[in-house]
Amino acid sequence: MQSTAREEDFPTLEPWARYWQVWSSVAFLKGYLAAVEPIAILPADPAELDVLLRLFLLEKAVYEIGYELNNRPGWLRVPIQAILEQFGGEAAE
Repeated sequence: MQSTAREEDFPTLEPWARYWQVWSSVAFLKGYLAAVEPIAILPADPAELDVLLRLFLLEKAVYEIGYELNNRPGWLRVPIQAILEQFGGEAAE
């Protein structure tokens, strides 16, 4: 899918994209946790669950780095920024 946004529009669009990403992630995770709670497939300890979630997010971002390198090098900042935000550091420019 090709973006129709202009590079100069990114500073205006980025806060809205971040809001949507956070909102949809929270909604998905809440629904998922509610759905799997009866079958107890996840750790009961919130700290252990947090480690698993962070590991999944890191694995996905690393996969996306490879994908973007091969297909859309100009978008490489998206997964790199996700890793930096999740595990410390400054946002990629």
